[in-house]
Amino acid sequence: MMTLRRVGLVGLGTLAACVQVFDLEPVASEGVGIAAPVEVPASSPPSELHGTATEQLSPPDVSSAPTPVTTDTPDEVPWPGEAELPVAPDGGLAPAVGCNKIDFLFVIDNSLSMLQEQSNLTASFPGFMQVVAETVQATDHHVMVIDTDGWDGEGTQASAEACDDTLGAGKRSGSGGQECGIAGAQRYIESGQPDLEGVFSCLAEVGTFGDFGEQPMDAMLRAISPAENASAGCNSGFLRQDAILVVVLVTDEDDTRSAGRAEAWRQALLETKSGNERAVVVLGFVGDDNVEGGLPGGPCPLLSVSFGAPELQRFVQSLPLGSLASVCADNYAPFFEQAVSSIRNACDDFSAPLR
Repeated sequence: MMTLRRVGLVGLGTLAACVQVFDLEPVASEGVGIAAPVEVPASSPPSELHGTATEQLSPPDVSSAPTPVTTDTPDEVPWPGEAELPVAPDGGLAPAVGCNKIDFLFVIDNSLSMLQEQSNLTASFPGFMQVVAETVQATDHHVMVIDTDGWDGEGTQASAEACDDTLGAGKRSGSGGQECGIAGAQRYIESGQPDLEGVFSCLAEVGTFGDFGEQPMDAMLRAISPAENASAGCNSGFLRQDAILVVVLVTDEDDTRSAGRAEAWRQALLETKSGNERAVVVLGFVGDDNVEGGLPGGPCPLLSVSFGAPELQRFVQSLPLGSLASVCADNYAPFFEQAVSSIRNACDDFSAPLR
């Protein structure tokens, strides 16, 4: 785009001059995954993925406006005055750019072989959240932990006890049945939670007596489904449309029990965020013995009980802000620290729906 400005310069015997100023369209940069794409053997090639680009309007210039005063309630973060907001094509207000809220969903395999992996996750969590706090502008967080099985199959929202056995329901207690200390009656941690590290450790050590037929994708999709997030659902209020979603998947084998495959999982996940693939970050700690040289932090030892996860790998890599690491890594912290850049990119680019 070129804009021509004519500037008259008046001087002694100096003629007028024209100055051309070129304004270049900015080029949006894609988030860089932690692991390079891997060749995943499969009986049929994955479906061709088509991302939908969402045009975003620039935020208003409020540098000269008074700094808004925040309240004690995170949901009441004030917005700039309506007269200063950009106008959408339909004449309404365009969405603001940038996020103030993040919903973290940890999907943790609770089968017999997962004891060490759960310990690695809990040890890395405090550093992960510290880097998020230092790097990402969002300050309002939800953190929910789910496991990968539901003993009663379909589940119900009839009572708190029923939610304990519902696939995709947030955890409130540890593997031994003890309450972990979530502040409030909801099944997820909110900002301001006392002893965040201790409460998360209690929740994330989901135990190793779960179903051998893990269903991580069914659990993930049910956790963020409209039914479970409605007022009568087990996870009421967890998923917010004005927040970005960060899914952390920890499992040591592929998902062969959940309905559908990688492309179907991707589409169902994006539907919960109005199709905005830049509003979702997926960090996958999975088995990697099907990948030559392994994933970052790997490969898993030859005689380990971890197995390659080509379908889960394909799912994570189908998302522009998806990153993979080996579930067998001795320390998850380096991967988490690098992956924060994807969360920052999602947050910076996010356009929150109008209230």
